[in-house]
Amino acid sequence: LSKDDRILPRITELNNEYNQFFSPINGNLIEREEFSKCKELIEEGKSIIIHGKAGYGKSGITQLIIQYCEQNTIPHIAIKLDKRSHNFRSVRCVKMDTVTF
Repeated sequence: LSKDDRILPRITELNNEYNQFFSPINGNLIEREEFSKCKELIEEGKSIIIHGKAGYGKSGITQLIIQYCEQNTIPHIAIKLDKRSHNFRSVRCVKMDTVTF
């Protein structure tokens, strides 16, 4: 897969698509303790899924994670599943850590 020239452009496309759905309030992100937990999991090489009720800061935390990954050259894919749910009819189960809000 690492030699497949189609992968990186698709990852970039998905990340750009995610960024279209998010704009911080007053242009600022609020750093929360959940971000520290996510950063810790990323540094351990784990994958994470962020989930929770509307309005709890998931998008802001995700944006902080994206910034952290970009600053540290860590490959990442940000997908807003509620905008793409029709594309995820068959999902392979993998063990992931979750951060709940």
